[in-house]
Amino acid sequence: MSKETALGPRITYPPTRKPEDKHWGKGRRRPVRHNTVPKGACVGLFTYRSKTCESDIEILTSDPPNVIHYSNQPDYDPISDTAIPGAGSMVNISVPWTVWSTHRLDWFPDLSRWYAGETLQAVKAYGVPREPSTLVLNLWSDGGNWTGNLRAGESVFLGVEWIEMAFNVSSVAGASVGRGEGLTRSRGSAVRRADLGDVGSNVGRARSKTLEGDIPKQENIRTGNEVGCRKACYVSDFH
Repeated sequence: MSKETALGPRITYPPTRKPEDKHWGKGRRRPVRHNTVPKGACVGLFTYRSKTCESDIEILTSDPPNVIHYSNQPDYDPISDTAIPGAGSMVNISVPWTVWSTHRLDWFPDLSRWYAGETLQAVKAYGVPREPSTLVLNLWSDGGNWTGNLRAGESVFLGVEWIEMAFNVSSVAGASVGRGEGLTRSRGSAVRRADLGDVGSNVGRARSKTLEGDIPKQENIRTGNEVGCRKACYVSDFH
């Protein structure tokens, strides 16, 4: 999104001349600021353990604002130089990423599901991660073929209101997780939500004990009890 959308309402300026001025409307006009996003950047929200254990939500500012990318890795075969069928999807969403919306990834043992604006957008059984992973949120550009080239002096801003993580919500034998559950509803207390004001204090605060793969255990943000999840339940400073 643009800086104006990310940081607040659009800024307007009063005219420099009065309408009764005889020169009003002549000469150079003040430029109008539009809610546009420079091309050449990539927003990534994804789980990561390795190049073959990764689930992605990606936004390219070079795309139209209603296009978003979902994939499980690997999605590219370097030998044949082709995309792997079923690994990735480029989806048209109804709510553009230039405005506030909720984006969601459900990670199940044999299935990945992506939502945008509470609407199911993609489902994949290929490449579902099998190992504990880190949650990564980044905004980057390298001038390459994927991101495109962000020109010198241009800036792209990412607005994040909150991040919520829920884990082991389908651990009850025979239970199923419906459309309204997953990241928005939990069967237990193992839910972690970080509002924007929590950044720097509660998010990413690791405990001394670790899980398999050196993934730290976390406190439940509501109860203060230690949580031992099998999948990542913290925000990392990985970038």
